[in-house]
Amino acid sequence: MKRKSSSEAVVSTQSTGGRSIAQTALGAEVSWEFMKSNWKTMGERFSNALFAVDAYISGVLSNFATEEKLNEIEDFFSNQTETLGAGLAAYRSALQSINANIAWLER
Repeated sequence: MKRKSSSEAVVSTQSTGGRSIAQTALGAEVSWEFMKSNWKTMGERFSNALFAVDAYISGVLSNFATEEKLNEIEDFFSNQTETLGAGLAAYRSALQSINANIAWLER
């Protein structure tokens, strides 16, 4: 069994923590603000930890359910989709989840 390097272990722990916090309304806002404020640093520091990037993006973004938040997220990433790297699919999936959440609440 392959062991994780120390940097992979740190990223995995941070990714799991961010996703767990994002499961509550307040936690989702805090996690999103943290993501926005630290996006550049996270990309530089964890570019080799692609396994965690997908999970982190999905975990932080997927539970939002308002047009306002959807627009905010799209605006934030509109000029930096290239920084998503391997997380682009997770980002697109999160947008689909947000749209589905909005549609469900409108029923």
